[in-house]
Amino acid sequence: MTIVIDAAAFQLEIRAVAYAWTNILRKLNLWHRLIILDRGSVGSLPRDIVRLPFPNYKGADTAHDSILIERVCRHVGASLFISTYCTTPLKVPSIGVFCDADGFSELFAPASNRTALEFELMVAHARRLLCLTENIKENLIKAHPKLVPMTVRAMAPQRYAKPPLEPVVSGSISMPTASGVDHASDEFWYSVAHSLSATISETISISNEGAFRGFYECWARLRLLQAQVDTTP
Repeated sequence: MTIVIDAAAFQLEIRAVAYAWTNILRKLNLWHRLIILDRGSVGSLPRDIVRLPFPNYKGADTAHDSILIERVCRHVGASLFISTYCTTPLKVPSIGVFCDADGFSELFAPASNRTALEFELMVAHARRLLCLTENIKENLIKAHPKLVPMTVRAMAPQRYAKPPLEPVVSGSISMPTASGVDHASDEFWYSVAHSLSATISETISISNEGAFRGFYECWARLRLLQAQVDTTP
């Protein structure tokens, strides 16, 4: 199955998130065909991961961004969409993945600005919410008490020490520096990717149910309306 992953966090230089996703992608491609929407600053990838250049993320044009994401997902026949930040498609099912609470400060703050609202929308659109560790999961549920606990899972039960990520000479922030290599084992990232892969398969299965089709139809209409509002002088 084909999975489209939006690498917006790489463009926005959320280093801890980019570091985590770099490790996850190297394992996740063992089970799925991955297509990365590269908005900039994505470093080297395994050869079998497809990279598609994509427009930069702009917080004031998110509805049109969703429309373009949907078109790409349909074009490549994607079964699922995953964002490294807070982007969403229209009708293609999605999973929300949170790799670092510090990198998503907007998520744990009141929805008083457009970015915070986009995080709220991403949480609402996602069929499943995955957190890298239990402590991030706890913060997410605390910020969103109405979330159904069964829909929020931790990919790794233990905590892990974030590496001291320094700027990389090449200009890419996706690759860990030498000082960060040993902060999580290869087995740790394999376990995380395996958990994500299992959730992907489950989510695709439940998203084919009729009730969810109606949800996505309504979602698409509302998002298209938002795009019209955003372009109205």
